[in-house]
Amino acid sequence: MGTVRSRLGQGRAKLALTLAATADAPHADAGHRVHACRMEAHRMLDTASR
Repeated sequence: MGTVRSRLGQGRAKLALTLAATADAPHADAGHRVHACRMEAHRMLDTASR
């Protein structure tokens, strides 16, 4: 239970940093950013499932 809470907290912190860093970014590159984020998410899930 503690591990899950810790991982959720880490995820929320990373999300907050990412949102803050990209808040002023132009929307024209949104497709590229979405693709990059999805690829990162897949890598993280692959790593976590090992």
